[in-house]
Amino acid sequence: MCGIPPRSIGLLLAVLLHAAVTEPRLVMGGVGQKVILQCGSPSVKPCSYVEWYKRTQDGDTTFYRTTIAAATKGRLQIESCALHVDNLTEADVGFYRCSKGNEGTYLSVITVTSEQELNLMPGDTVTLKCQLLTYDRYGSCSILYRGMSLRWQDDIQQSQSTSTPSPQTGKCTVTLTVTIQQPRNYSCLAVVGGKVLSTVAFPVRFSGSSQVVIRVAVLGCLTMMGVLALIVVKMKRTTNDPMVDLPESSL
Repeated sequence: MCGIPPRSIGLLLAVLLHAAVTEPRLVMGGVGQKVILQCGSPSVKPCSYVEWYKRTQDGDTTFYRTTIAAATKGRLQIESCALHVDNLTEADVGFYRCSKGNEGTYLSVITVTSEQELNLMPGDTVTLKCQLLTYDRYGSCSILYRGMSLRWQDDIQQSQSTSTPSPQTGKCTVTLTVTIQQPRNYSCLAVVGGKVLSTVAFPVRFSGSSQVVIRVAVLGCLTMMGVLALIVVKMKRTTNDPMVDLPESSL
């Protein structure tokens, strides 16, 4: 067929199939969240022994191994060969692989920051920035992240701002500038192929001093309204009371 021996066609198909099966996974999470890195098939059993390797710009490092099905070491826990990472930090970013799997996993961390100090008053403008910290570098995405987008969304599920990394820039960052009229929750969503892989919430609140000012103003208005109401009631009683003495007129 087309001058290609059948044996070569079979070898080519085997190579393509292997490449599809061993394509690295993408796992994303926010700082402080928990992620799970699978080792080969999720149903790998038994898991009497496994080694996990983490690759950074410094090279491969054997950083965790176990001889039992489940073990705990600080934030790291192994269950059925899968690596569970609790309280995710920026230092966890890297390429992971285990001794029972070939495809490996790229672990990225989503960070959300504000360009202003959050001592906000009603009517203030704030700029929020969401970035993806990847194995490549901070706020940049390689071709592995094709089809991914970062999206800002408010607490009423309305999309506010979206950024899709382009092959030219490879930037994995999105900013949102809003004028705050009331406290609101904003979330940064990492979306791949229309599926939300991770969500990081960022609540925007007014400072304590502004809340005190608002409360004092409201209390002052209520107090003034109460005083005015008492004056009106007293005036009505004075006008309608028949026992009120009238001043004597001189003859």
